[in-house]
Amino acid sequence: KRLVICDGDSLTAGTGSTAGQTYPVQLIAALGSGYEAINDGTGGHTVVQMLAAVAALDEYIAVTRPRVYYVGWGGGNDIYTSGTDAGALFNNYVNLCRGRQVSGAKVVACTQLPRSIVSTPSYYERERLAFNAMVRAQWRTFAHALADMGADATIGLAGSEMNTTYYDADRVHMTNAGYAVVAGLVQTAILSIG
Repeated sequence: KRLVICDGDSLTAGTGSTAGQTYPVQLIAALGSGYEAINDGTGGHTVVQMLAAVAALDEYIAVTRPRVYYVGWGGGNDIYTSGTDAGALFNNYVNLCRGRQVSGAKVVACTQLPRSIVSTPSYYERERLAFNAMVRAQWRTFAHALADMGADATIGLAGSEMNTTYYDADRVHMTNAGYAVVAGLVQTAILSIG
């Protein structure tokens, strides 16, 4: 089987989903029986923390398989909790993705979603948009495909997080329907790689 490593924060872990319908679960259901996933999402994780934990992931990548995909979806917590600016976040994110390329994985880069939980800093949206613009402009230099969640008209535009069909009441995490949109975007990216 082809292996999809889904790395990230609470959005990858599936906070807000019910009956186990995280985006990795929905992704594998859509891709079919020739694929399996490892969900390495950890609530609160930043890209810095993801970088610090990649040795274990690289062991999975080293396993002989027809194809290993790495989906690195992180960055929102770097801006939200530590005030990392878009440029520094982008540099860390590039290092995360390039490292997995060196390990042998086909990398799917991802952009970030809006959030408006009460404690969201005023600069969050500005830095999110700047990070997303950098990823869109340069993903071909560090990844094999792009899942552009931040451009999706249903879940990615400022204010989308207010729609409770797709977002949990906390205006950060998602419902099963929101995670289904993410799964579809990642599926399209993976299939574009082949």
